[in-house]
Amino acid sequence: MKKLFFLLAFPLALCFAACGDDDDKDSPKGESESKEVVVIDENGNASNGADFEAINDVSFYLDHIQYSILNGHLVVSGYDKEDFNGVAKIVANIKYKGTKYKVEEIGNGNYDYYAFEGCKDLTSITIPNTVKSIGSWAFSECKGLTSITLPESLTTIGHQSFMYCTSLTSLTIPKNVTKIGEQAFAYCWSLSSIKVDKGNTQFDSRDNCNAIIETKTNTLVAGCQKTVIPNSVTDLLRNAFEGCSELTSITIPNSVTSIGFYTFKSCYKLKSIKLPEDLTSIGYSVFDGCYKLESITIPESVTSIGAYAFYSCESLTDIVIPKNVTSMGEGMFSKCSKLNKVHFRGTTPPKCSSKENLSFIFYQTGTSGYPFVYVPKGAASIYKQAFGNIVSVFEDK
Repeated sequence: MKKLFFLLAFPLALCFAACGDDDDKDSPKGESESKEVVVIDENGNASNGADFEAINDVSFYLDHIQYSILNGHLVVSGYDKEDFNGVAKIVANIKYKGTKYKVEEIGNGNYDYYAFEGCKDLTSITIPNTVKSIGSWAFSECKGLTSITLPESLTTIGHQSFMYCTSLTSLTIPKNVTKIGEQAFAYCWSLSSIKVDKGNTQFDSRDNCNAIIETKTNTLVAGCQKTVIPNSVTDLLRNAFEGCSELTSITIPNSVTSIGFYTFKSCYKLKSIKLPEDLTSIGYSVFDGCYKLESITIPESVTSIGAYAFYSCESLTDIVIPKNVTSMGEGMFSKCSKLNKVHFRGTTPPKCSSKENLSFIFYQTGTSGYPFVYVPKGAASIYKQAFGNIVSVFEDK
């Protein structure tokens, strides 16, 4: 009887062993990597053979990447500027001084650590599936970084985290990301592909639009040079296209009623843009630094235009301000060096917020310091007064 049991049990044990091996082989690579633990022994030797150097009681270098203990986990807090070789493989778990820590942050949202900020030598990085947060400025000005794979564990991308990553060409936002900070991808002018994982419930990239859209509010959060804005979008968040210098033209659908500040700032090559018919406000510095923008039609529905909205739009020569505009910000046309004609359609001059007269919308504007202003018949005197009798005002025929 015992012999029969042994004969039955032996192949069954082999089966379990084989099944267990298959499970390990079939498990996702990121998941298995996230379970690996690098042990630092009492002599400072790392179990994976990496170079180790203690910095202080809570920080150390592992392969020239700095890790710091914070609130019971590890933060990638910096790098060794002398010896770092540009290739970063972040470890998932480290056992240090007898305690095991997970690596959960790259940089820190409280601005304690900036990780790889300004690391122009960084060319590639491997991020484990334990990292939940990429902090503000964590990869800012990493101009050699061409691609990055963000882990599924990621939930937060801090503001300006990838700003000036000028070689970054594509990006996929994982399904668990619920928070993206301002200017996260500003001045990433090589970025031509942005996708959001279909499992993400907070953001999407519907209609293959090459953009990040906040699903609930239909707000476009970030775009790139090849973005096609869907008709379902109702708002352009501030900084959405900031620094996208390869963008040459774009059409904004009529569903959009508001353009947030800095949206197209420093889109150096933008020559033409079609604004939506139902637009009501143009925010602060929206077209600031759009040097090649030659003409723009402001819709009749617009009531307010923010300060510095067209700052340094050096190719503008002529523009019409619709009659419904009641508020204009200071410096709105400053340094528009070729803007010689501004036509106001309203019989009542708009107000320049926080300034004593309307002339503050101009500074170094036109070829002679101020442009010529054209207003409706019978409105010249009130406009002259509104401009503090500084600007030349003429009535349209």
